[in-house]
Amino acid sequence: MQDTGIGIDPRAVRTLFEPFRQADIATTRRYGGTGLGLTIVRQLVELMHGSVRCESALGAGSRFIVTLPLRPWVPSVGAAPGRSAPHRLAIDAAARQPAPAGTSPDATGRGQRVLLAEDHPINREVITRQLLKLGYVCDCAEDGQQAWEMLEAAQASGAGYAMLLTDCHMPRLDGYELTARLRQGEAARGLPRLPIVALTANALQGEAERCLALGMDAYLSKPLQLADLREALSRVLRQGAAQQEAGATTAPRYSRLMQLCDGDEAKVAKLVRVFVQATEKDLQAMDRAAAAADPAVLRQLAHRLSSACHQLDEDETVRAFQAVENGHSDQLALALYPPARQALQSVMQRATAFAGMHA
Repeated sequence: MQDTGIGIDPRAVRTLFEPFRQADIATTRRYGGTGLGLTIVRQLVELMHGSVRCESALGAGSRFIVTLPLRPWVPSVGAAPGRSAPHRLAIDAAARQPAPAGTSPDATGRGQRVLLAEDHPINREVITRQLLKLGYVCDCAEDGQQAWEMLEAAQASGAGYAMLLTDCHMPRLDGYELTARLRQGEAARGLPRLPIVALTANALQGEAERCLALGMDAYLSKPLQLADLREALSRVLRQGAAQQEAGATTAPRYSRLMQLCDGDEAKVAKLVRVFVQATEKDLQAMDRAAAAADPAVLRQLAHRLSSACHQLDEDETVRAFQAVENGHSDQLALALYPPARQALQSVMQRATAFAGMHA
């Protein structure tokens, strides 16, 4: 960094980085300051194994030079699906080399391909490096709309993603809207459920509940810790695999009701029809409460519906209505109702189909 200011006497340069030192006592009287700024700069640079020096002369300005031992970076040549220009992040050249077997205890991703939606470039770079270290292959989107386009292109090509990691607050299409659009599309087209992990710097109370109610599978606060990221991704992928295996048959099994009815599907269907009839009335009542902005009634009905959905093993919808019931504010409870209602509609469709098959 260079300026064309008054410059510094070469004799003063030698002590410039010492605490509480300035080039001239007149500087303190005229401009203020404590004489600690350059001391802090030197300490920070030395923590990064670098050095800092000053070159100056009176009347000729000053030049401060920072030297840091950085490693070279090279851009990825791969283009993200559906995009003409490369959109994968620059990756450290050393990270491109395959690690010897048994030398990376963090690598649990096994080469699975994930999509990261994050609008801030430094966050994209850091999270991508973390994912590479964990053994994942990572494509990146700069906002939710681009992520949606990449997901659609991957689905059309038959090379889908194992998981989506999305920031909650992005331009054009945020993580909440992206998740809602994905879940609606999966339900409408009968697609497998894509695991979604929310990433946000917002640590406000109720944020995790909102993410889970929208259909996300996990919630992580930035900055991400590698151990937390590894644990969350492994858990979400295990859950996703179990859900897909359980959903291999088109009709839900309703294990609790099956056990209660000794495996008699006709009796289970009768109980499911009771659920459908009662839930239709509860849903109408909840719509009226939401329209009237009556959170007390909404919470009461959410408790009732979460209990009913629990009997049908509809755990995701249970969580959605528990989030409505337990939202830390009335405003949050009202905001969480639409995604919970959407989840309940899918439950109703499955229940109605099951009851019809065993009429």
